[in-house]
Amino acid sequence: MDAEPLNETEARAWRSFVVVWRKGLAGLDPTFQEHGMIHTEYRVMAVLSEQPRGTMCAGELADLGGLSSSRLSHRLTIMEARGDITRYPATDDARKVEVTITAQGRRRIAAARSQHIADVRRLMFDPLDEEQTTALADALMTIASHLTDHPFLTRYLATGISSGNEGRRFEDRGS
Repeated sequence: MDAEPLNETEARAWRSFVVVWRKGLAGLDPTFQEHGMIHTEYRVMAVLSEQPRGTMCAGELADLGGLSSSRLSHRLTIMEARGDITRYPATDDARKVEVTITAQGRRRIAAARSQHIADVRRLMFDPLDEEQTTALADALMTIASHLTDHPFLTRYLATGISSGNEGRRFEDRGS
């Protein structure tokens, strides 16, 4: 069965999204490289830093990041060798691995946070007025909510605030 072609508006939205995804995310890389990391590492450490003890199960991290377990494990090995995270067997299930951000990892993302926020603002929000930003946020939140029901992400998407960061504006979290 052939899918119905995208209408003109859908095609315009999809093609624009692909450009933003490919060019916009690449526009974040120089800041991460300047701080000795890649975007995936920043995301992992940002999520961990938002957890009550700075800890999360590796399987959950893989799920949240849309990463395979092997890709995440490889990245965690690099991050652990660098001193940004530690890994250890979960207390409730030795088959699981807990990942905790270290003080050094927190310093690394804190050092990159301000420039990262400036990059996100420059790439995503400076071209938009407030009404367009609200419409974009609403549309993307609807799509993201359709793609996941993970409690951390749904709370994160619905409020822009997560554990340990109440009262901080979403963009000040450095996610």
